[in-house]
Amino acid sequence: RVRTALKAFKKNTAIGSGAISFAYMSSLEDPAITALAQLIEEIINTATIPTCDLITYLNELLKKLGGTRTVSTGPSLNRLVMRVIAPEMRQWDGEIADEFDSAVAGRNSKIATARRMLECEVAHRLGKSVIQMLWDISAFFDSIDIEHLIKKAKEWDFPMLSLVLCLQWHRCPRTIKSGETYSKLIAEIGRGVIAGCTSSTSPARAYCRDISASCN
Repeated sequence: RVRTALKAFKKNTAIGSGAISFAYMSSLEDPAITALAQLIEEIINTATIPTCDLITYLNELLKKLGGTRTVSTGPSLNRLVMRVIAPEMRQWDGEIADEFDSAVAGRNSKIATARRMLECEVAHRLGKSVIQMLWDISAFFDSIDIEHLIKKAKEWDFPMLSLVLCLQWHRCPRTIKSGETYSKLIAEIGRGVIAGCTSSTSPARAYCRDISASCN
């Protein structure tokens, strides 16, 4: 399972603060993979990420229409752990997500958008009101209140192990990388989870589920 998870990462994926590539890890002999699997099992059983891996790089990228955005790159071990436990979150996503939620793995965003716009057009012609909740709003992930997120995750039966491990990563110290320059380490994190991280979407779905449910 660990070797399969390693091979699932794209060859050109960024290397995190551990400076160890997934290609190298996947090429390790079976005894090394077994030792890695035992470490991951310990992390999952204790719901604790090693302290030495609690740091995240936020890589600053230019937007096509101006401005900048960040994409997170965490230690390879953290990302591998998230990939191993991802099926549990993906299953929850499939059970809880709305029909037209295009941010769910395996769904085609273009088809979902076209269907959603068709529904809106038909509703408008029938004289009905339409409400759309847009995920891609400015600083959405940065504005998430963690206490409220935990409350809603419990209400919607979000996988608690996944949430605990995600929040350890999302709440750990971070530094912003722009070119070859690094910012001062940001140790105190207020609101928000890391935007541009694949493990952000599922918890955010629990955070907004009351709103989306009331719109159906």
